[in-house]
Amino acid sequence: MTTLLACIAAALMVSAIFAVLLGACIVRAFVLSTLWDWYIVPSLGWPSIGLPAALGFVLMVACAFPGRREGKQEKDRFITEVLRGFTGPALVLLAGWIGKSYV
Repeated sequence: MTTLLACIAAALMVSAIFAVLLGACIVRAFVLSTLWDWYIVPSLGWPSIGLPAALGFVLMVACAFPGRREGKQEKDRFITEVLRGFTGPALVLLAGWIGKSYV
């Protein structure tokens, strides 16, 4: 019985990690698509990209340029990556919105 509970707990943990990573990728894709619409479309006249195309681009860049890994403990590194995955794009979107207001 305890083995079954341990397996269920491990499966839930893996699912939660996958959901957080997917959520972070979707947030980055949303930021890319929004910034593209704010800057690239008006200045260069290129067509707008949707969320699926932006998600594909984000995933390609993530595969081509994997981030460096620090020697932190697993739990601390996971929390840091989650915070970086959501607060980083939010700050970039805020900076883009401020910049768009002045352009």
